[in-house]
This record gives sequence, C-alpha cells and structure tokens, in this order.
Amino acid sequence: VHAKRPGQNFPQWIFSDGKKHQEFQSIVEKQANSSERAILFTPDSSKLIYMGASGQKTFVVINGEVTEPGFMQITPRLILSRQGGHVAITGQADTDASQQRTIIANGKRHATTNTLRWDSFVFSPDASRFAWTINRTSPDYLFLDGTEQGYNGATILFAPNSRHVAVFGRHEKTNKWGIFMDDTLVHDGQQQGTLMNYRGFTPDSRHFFWTSRQVRPGQRTAWSLNLNGKAVVTFERPNTGRPFLPSSYFRGGTTTFDQLPFAWEMDASGTLTFLEDTGDAIKRFRVTPTAESDIPRMIAAAKTAAATPPPAPSRKTKAKE
Repeated sequence: VHAKRPGQNFPQWIFSDGKKHQEFQSIVEKQANSSERAILFTPDSSKLIYMGASGQKTFVVINGEVTEPGFMQITPRLILSRQGGHVAITGQADTDASQQRTIIANGKRHATTNTLRWDSFVFSPDASRFAWTINRTSPDYLFLDGTEQGYNGATILFAPNSRHVAVFGRHEKTNKWGIFMDDTLVHDGQQQGTLMNYRGFTPDSRHFFWTSRQVRPGQRTAWSLNLNGKAVVTFERPNTGRPFLPSSYFRGGTTTFDQLPFAWEMDASGTLTFLEDTGDAIKRFRVTPTAESDIPRMIAAAKTAAATPPPAPSRKTKAKE
C-alpha cells in the first residue's frame, strides 16, 4: 500500500506485509526517463524495491531498509534481474561530483561517468555478471563486470547459461570489428560481411546463430545465416533490378538484433525454422545444430586462424633466354 496523509506537503510511505515503512516527503512512482514503475517486486518475490524522496535526495528502499548512498535530484534507475532477486541501481550519488555517476550491482559499488547510457545496464540471465556502456563523444564503450573491455560502438549478449558473452562492435586495439565471442573475433565484418538484424544463442548455450550481408564479385549482394562461424543458408540478390532477398518482412524489419524475426522460430533443442522469400516462392527452412560444431570449437578455430600467418605471395622467376 502506497499511502499519504491528507493535505499538501505531508509525508508518504509504503505499508507492506503488515509493516509501515519509513516516511518520505514523496514516494517516486515512475523511473527517470521512462514510463516504468518505481515500486517493484523482484521476479522471485523476495524483495520489494521502491524510491522515496526527501529534500534534494532520493533513496532506494529494499525490503524496508534504506540503502546507502542516497542519490541526487536525478532519480536513480532500478534494474532487476530476469530471475531471482538481484537488483542494480544507477544514478548520481550524493557523494558524486557533477561528472560522476554510481552503479550498485550485486552489493558492490562501481564508479562511472555522467555519460553513462541510462538504459544500458543489463544483468546476465543468472545475474552473476553484468554490463553497461558509457558514451565518449560518439561511440559507446563497453564495461563488463565493472571493467572496460576495449570495445566501442558495442552491444552485448549473454548466453542463457551466462557463461559465454558475445560482443558486437569494434575492438580499439586491433581495429577489428564484427562478433567477438568470449573476447575472440569469430566474425570479421571487413572480411565476412556486415552484420544484419538477428544474432542469438540456442537455449542450451552451445551454439550461436547470426545473419550477415556481403557484396560478392559482380556487385551482387548475398545474405547469409551463419551457425558457429559457417554460412548454412545463403540467398543472393539476382540483379540490381530485383528486390533484396530475403524480404524485410520475413527478416523481421526493425526488430532488435537479439529477437527472433517475425517468421522465425527456435525450439528447445536449438533447431531454427524460418520462412524466406527466395524470389519465386516463399519457402520454409530448418537448421539443426550438430554435435560436431559448437561455440568452443568455433572459438578454437578462430584463434588458430588468427595465429596462422597468411601464405607468402608466389614469386615467378623469369625464364632464361
């Protein structure tokens, strides 16, 4: 129960499970820059989290206990794990300078800058790991478990078991860009084509799908579905006068990269079924991962390829006259 005394400027409080919590000048009902509620239960129902404001400070309350530090006028943001009872808090703490921000995750406080992307914090599925990004003029820089990773313009995806981490972006030190799985480049965007909409793990976390587009000789564009580093389905644009295949409708249009497109489905075994326009018909495709290929083998193959020097150019000797 969210209650307040009648009249103006009287305290407000939360009444939960038969207990009245601490009074505040106001209880925050909406999170900053968002329509999301600010009075929440964790997915396992073990914690009630909300925010109370007094004076120029906002406080986060977890199960009736006011957490430290308090936050400044900028309302802190609450992030809950997808399962369990984990909570993260981001915002400007009352001890932060104007150029600083604070992140509290899994009970530990992390310092960051005021260019923290307010909606970027994400827990891994089991909440044992977490990531966020900050902005430096233009690209976003990725932090994983509190440590900067050396990627910019990057997005991140955790495997369902939280053990593998896929990063999509540019690695500053090597100037390589594409897909990095557990910090190993497994798809070189300059050599293997531009990344397209969809990328995702299978439910067992053993395999990884992604889509890419590449310009082939003759200026023909090819779209590919890749599994563990190999193209398993490829469509070519017949000529510049024909629409690009597959159609945006079946690819999913503007859906975010980690969501299955509209006409795609993955079952519990990791089999991916999808519809695509092949130019003269709409066909159904089904791709099933095999035991001979998985993420660890993909990473090992990528490391071997990176360590193997390119073949020396052939030298033609001039024939004696």
